[in-house]
Amino acid sequence: MIEIITSGGGKKVWQRILIAILMVVIASLLRKYFLGSLENKVAWITFYPAVMAAALFGGFLTGLLSSILTCLIVIYFWSFFTTVPFMVSKADWIGLFVFLFNCILVSILAEYSRKQHYKATIAKEQAEQANLSKSQFLANMSHEIRTPMNAVLGYAELLSASVQDSRQKNYVESIMSSGRSLMTLINDILDISKIEAGKLELEFSYINTHSFFSEFQKIFAMKVCDKGLKLIVEIAPDVPSVIYIDEARLRQILFNLVGNSIKFTEKGYVKIIVCLQNISVAGTRQGREGEFIDVLIEIEDSGIGMTEDFQKVVFNPFTQQQGQTKLGGTGLGLAITKRLITLMNGTITFKSELNKGTVFKILIPDVTFKSEFEETGLEFQFNPSDIDFERANIIIADDILSNRKYFVDILASTNITIREAEDGEMAFILADELVPDLIITDIGMPRMNGFELLARLKKDEKLKHIPVIAYTASVMKYQKEQIAKNDFASLLIKPVKVKDLYIALMKVLPYKSNDEAQKKLALSDVTDTGDTEDLPGLIESLEDDLFTAWKRFSLRQPIKEINQFGQMVNKLGVKHRSDSVADYGQKLINASESFNIESILLLLKKYPAIIESLKISGRNPVSNRP
Repeated sequence: MIEIITSGGGKKVWQRILIAILMVVIASLLRKYFLGSLENKVAWITFYPAVMAAALFGGFLTGLLSSILTCLIVIYFWSFFTTVPFMVSKADWIGLFVFLFNCILVSILAEYSRKQHYKATIAKEQAEQANLSKSQFLANMSHEIRTPMNAVLGYAELLSASVQDSRQKNYVESIMSSGRSLMTLINDILDISKIEAGKLELEFSYINTHSFFSEFQKIFAMKVCDKGLKLIVEIAPDVPSVIYIDEARLRQILFNLVGNSIKFTEKGYVKIIVCLQNISVAGTRQGREGEFIDVLIEIEDSGIGMTEDFQKVVFNPFTQQQGQTKLGGTGLGLAITKRLITLMNGTITFKSELNKGTVFKILIPDVTFKSEFEETGLEFQFNPSDIDFERANIIIADDILSNRKYFVDILASTNITIREAEDGEMAFILADELVPDLIITDIGMPRMNGFELLARLKKDEKLKHIPVIAYTASVMKYQKEQIAKNDFASLLIKPVKVKDLYIALMKVLPYKSNDEAQKKLALSDVTDTGDTEDLPGLIESLEDDLFTAWKRFSLRQPIKEINQFGQMVNKLGVKHRSDSVADYGQKLINASESFNIESILLLLKKYPAIIESLKISGRNPVSNRP
């Protein structure tokens, strides 16, 4: 209604007149048929709502017009409401002028309210547009910067594996080190931009507390050793085995703080202390029910400390203590750290004394936890040179030549034949011609992007079976979620590492591994108790009923089907009282539910070893159940 009224011209005048008449007529009818018993009592009060409504819908002039119409009705047509005369004394005329004056005030207030509402609506639309522009800018920034870094870091990794001369290898290592530093800076700038734009969202998962914090001793082992420092990790006994938190962001926070402590400490120690506050508080927090703890993390060092002046601005972006710029850094680490902790509803405080050291304290409240951690116990370690892919045809779709060439060079020594396409349209034409075993497509391309290419492929009966791997430079959560909702076989984030590409390919293409040690490992850790019931029947089920399903996974590993396969194996193990089979099935379920592709691939490779182990235990029984 506001938009119609504010659109100038003669139509606006007629609308105002109609609104004024309509409001007065409605008030008059209400007075006649519902409030007639009042006769002359509170006559004016019944018309105030009509004036207010007219002013709200049509503005000040419409409200004024409705009040004048009301006065005319009262003066000349009061007999319509009652036979008792109304305008008979001087006081009645004074009441009329008071009514007009009040109506003017009411119309002014209504006009002001209407304009404020209109301004608020416009401001909201502008803010939403600004946020949309920020999101688009961040996505474009990520794409434009990460895309060339894909080639820089990718080719540096290929060179490092092929160069033998020590001096040339040092050159390549310098390129890789500088490239990683640049990526860190890029990620920091994008992170702080996303936080300020309100676009950074946390992604929670359960993490193994002790493994997570102990990992920092490995990460910083070389730096600590080079400087002759001690890196101490102290985890209080009451800290649960598992906490529910954003693992990537907590790692980023600690990486910044521990990295700074090591950088600014020349002798002594750096200490990570993890303990709890408000242990096991049951209740409901932020819509979640259960038991909650407050996690307290302290980062303590014996370093150079901070001046009082610098302590006041330590969390400001791009600030460094005077005289410390020679140690490197951008001054973004602590700014991002504080914002991330605030995003977790936490707090960060510190105490620092010049030349004596600093202690940072992080308090993260309302953290849910588990007392036990279910692990797969697997780390998928492999050397790409040990992987021998069978003959396959792949289409690489990307509008940037260097990206296509990078994939071609990575897979040059394999049995994979690659055809290149500059966009989705060309990729579809090639796919229709070749019917390849796999398509790897960039998400952002001209003419036809990755989403459009996938949709078109899935509609084609001839091509809908082809797995499609998406790769993108985007680090925005909503774009990752959009990719996850589509039927892509996997997702690669630029810059793409050789190992990451191989893992994605191993998920959809048949291959053989030349790593005999890995095969021996797969067999050695599969044991049973010897108390299995109907062992021949169990082996028969694994070799006949389930083996066909397992063989299909050599070509593709759909997460949903692997989860169902794991459930069937687990139930079979429980039925036959085979611990190893039930445990194997449960590990497959856990790996599929957490989308741990590396663990899934390794577990699937162990399936024949499971069967072989059962056959061995059948030939050499430990005990028999009566």
